[in-house]
Amino acid sequence: MLLAVLSFITACLSISKADQLEFDPSNDIVLQELKDYKKQTYNAEFNKIGNRVLTQLNERMQQHPDSAWIYVQRGWLYISMGEQDKAIADFNKSNEIMPNTSAYMGLGMAYNNKGDVNKANESYLKAMKTKSVLPSSMQPNVIDTEGQGL
Repeated sequence: MLLAVLSFITACLSISKADQLEFDPSNDIVLQELKDYKKQTYNAEFNKIGNRVLTQLNERMQQHPDSAWIYVQRGWLYISMGEQDKAIADFNKSNEIMPNTSAYMGLGMAYNNKGDVNKANESYLKAMKTKSVLPSSMQPNVIDTEGQGL
């Protein structure tokens, strides 16, 4: 608890210092430092939340191993975390269970992020031709321990 309080105070002081800086648009160093600080803070918070969601999706996957929906959700999370190969594996698994538009769109995005434009385009074309959208009845209830939806 003490560590959390100290971390919060340190963050507040850093923000306070950033607010006190004289902003000069021609001063690239200050601008870059502010951008870097914002990016580091955002990435740290995003990774913490992303890892919590990933843990919960993995737990739901153990309970519902044939849920194409969970594989799609985890695939999109992997894309946002920069894990393109893991995303591709999950989208492919989802399509093995039940070919669906969401998985093909995710494949397209992951392949595009990897720079494989041909595979991305193939996946997008399959998404347009696929009539299957995962129905809400296939979506298991994904709730964290505090009762907040993901």
